[in-house]
Amino acid sequence: MAVFQLIFREPWPLGQELRPPGEIVLEGECRIPGATPDKIEKAIRFNAIQIREVPAPSYSDTAADAPAAARRRKPK
Repeated sequence: MAVFQLIFREPWPLGQELRPPGEIVLEGECRIPGATPDKIEKAIRFNAIQIREVPAPSYSDTAADAPAAARRRKPK
C-alpha cells in the first residue's frame, strides 16, 4: 500500500500557531489501489472526502476483545 502525506502548501493557522509550508499534517497508508496524490487532492477539493478522528482503543476494550484462551494463565 502506498503511504501518503498531507502537507501544508502555504502558511496556515492551525492549533493556535501559524504552520509553515512543508509541515506534515497527516501521514498514512491508502488502501485504494491506483490512488495518486492528484486524485486524492481532487477528491478533497470537491468535498468528496470526510476527515474524522478515530478514537484510540482503551486498554479495557482490547482486553475484552482478546480470546479467553489468551487471557488464561498457562499451567506450570
